[in-house]
Amino acid sequence: MKFCSPLVFETKEIPIRIEYEGTIICGGLLSQPIFSGETRPLALRLINRYYDHFTKELIYYCNNKLKPAAIEDLKYRTENGFPFIPFELRSDYTVTYNKGNLLSLYTDVYEYTGGAHGSTLRFSDMWHTPIGLPASVIEFFPRGTRIKKVLTDAATAMAAEQIAAGTDMYFDDYPALIKKNFSYSNIYITETGLALFYQQYDIAPYAEGIPVFVIPFDNEKGPFMPYCP
Repeated sequence: MKFCSPLVFETKEIPIRIEYEGTIICGGLLSQPIFSGETRPLALRLINRYYDHFTKELIYYCNNKLKPAAIEDLKYRTENGFPFIPFELRSDYTVTYNKGNLLSLYTDVYEYTGGAHGSTLRFSDMWHTPIGLPASVIEFFPRGTRIKKVLTDAATAMAAEQIAAGTDMYFDDYPALIKKNFSYSNIYITETGLALFYQQYDIAPYAEGIPVFVIPFDNEKGPFMPYCP
């Protein structure tokens, strides 16, 4: 059976509100995708179960890590006459590719625990929608390709161009950091190519956010453009 239609998705929102002795100490909103569409029911269950588990892990983290830390911070600030700012946890997802038996998206998790600003971690996923199993970046390149070198060389060249154009800033040793902090988990599919991203502070100052380098599709050298067989 052939499945090439995009999946349908809706958002389930889970509010976070934790109080301690009448004070809100942690709040936020978690956004979880729920997928449906023309594919095998088991595949949908596997994908949706993954994001349900992801959300539950965030709730567990909030209750068992952020809550105790927030209570401690509240007590300290109250005792020393400082204002308390509630901690925050938010998640939001973006679907970047959704057709031809492939689904790709990333989830940004924002956390604030005091200080001048919070921090964001990005998590990306690529799925084979007919079977509900993860896709691998290996599938987008000819056998034997030194994938890490191809992607990091491309990212380094793009970063150099951005620095020269004055559009982006990176740490002075960004070429070494691009290689050092490379992760096969930090890749997702877009309409024009594979996106390689780095977490905050990995290769650039906080103000630059999460750097993303989109390596264009190349059906000869890779990365190959996805298609529905």
